[in-house]
Formats: sequence, C-alpha cells, structure tokens
Amino acid sequence: YGMTLNRAQVTLNGYPEELAHLRIGRVLDAVGVPAADRDLDTATHTCAAVAALDATSSNQQTVGALEHCRQAALSDGGYLFVARDGKVTFHNRAHRRDVEGTPVGTLGDGPGEIPYLPGLIGQMDDSRLWNRAAVLTAGGTREEVSDAASEDDYWPARRDDFQSLLARPGEAAALASLFVWRYKDGRVRYPTLECLLETSHGGMNIATMLAADVGTRFTVKRRP
Repeated sequence: YGMTLNRAQVTLNGYPEELAHLRIGRVLDAVGVPAADRDLDTATHTCAAVAALDATSSNQQTVGALEHCRQAALSDGGYLFVARDGKVTFHNRAHRRDVEGTPVGTLGDGPGEIPYLPGLIGQMDDSRLWNRAAVLTAGGTREEVSDAASEDDYWPARRDDFQSLLARPGEAAALASLFVWRYKDGRVRYPTLECLLETSHGGMNIATMLAADVGTRFTVKRRP
C-alpha cells in the first residue's frame, strides 16, 4: 500500500475535528485500503477540522494521501509505516515505550547473544539532538518548549518549526515537549548493523531477527 498512498490524492474539505488515528483511517477509507489491512493505535491528539467546500469550491484542499497520514501521525508524536505483514500501521506516541519497551534480544559477541559482523561503529552527533522545539497548530498558533539543562550541556539545538494538524495550542505545546524529551540528550546510535544468522549460531536468533519490525528494540553490546 506504500505506492497506493504515495500516488493517491484526497480532498480534505468537510473532514471533522477528530483524533489522529481516526483521520488516518478516514484517508485510508478514501483511497480504498480495507480495514483488515490496517493496524492503527488509538491516538492522543486531535486533528483540526477542515472547512467544507463553498459554492465555488475555491477553498478546496487536495493533498497527497501519504503526506496527510504521515502528518497526522507526527501530530500525535507517533509513527506511520507499512509493517512486515503488509498492513498500514500507526504507532501512537506511547507504543514504543509500553508495547516495544522490552528488548527482544541482545546483539553482541557473548554467550547467547546474536553476533554481528566486525566494524560496528556508533554515531553520536547533533543530527538528532534537539533541546528546543516549536510546533504550529493547524491555525498557525506557535508553541515553543526548551530544556535549559540540555542547552547548558550541548548548546541550543533547535528543531525547525513543525506544522502540525493539531486543533489546540495545548496539544501543540505537549507535542513540542515530547520532541524535546525524546531528543534533548546525546545518545550513541547505530545507523546500520549486519548480523550473522547462520544456523550454527542458533535457529532462535534467526527467528528473532526475522520477526523484528519497525520499532522492535534490541540491546547492543559493543565490547573492546
């Protein structure tokens, strides 16, 4: 469905104020994605209504279906993707903490760990470091949040203003707070990692890796 969503256009006029997952579902209905082929968490934040068409249709708002679904997901602080089972999937802001919070395995070179190829290099740069963020509501109200302790540690690092679909300033402030909370601290990240999945290393490791999807957590141990 990635290609379907990417190519499809939807007219938003007349869409009501609704939670982000309902907005995503409305767009999926419009482009013909069956209910059985979607897996949508319940959202926290509300997308603003879009005015109905007037007599001359001069205010028609037509956008890409994928673009609007992604913006709705981000407006909730969540994630939208096509999962390994082919379903259009929305994870709300709490999913990776509450559902995917426990790592399913450990990548390393110790007993019982899933081995990876040599040359693993972690990155710790400022590309995903934000200690100040601003979010705009659908109506243009701007809410900004910052973390003084992080600014002292890393200097100010600002996320560009995010144009959300949110209906209310309070929700925009909450989303800005979420961005800062997630990205205010420097963390080592591993952009790519290659694992050894030969049967000699255990069929359980193969099954664990093949079952992984977007949002699945692993512990990475890199020893000298």
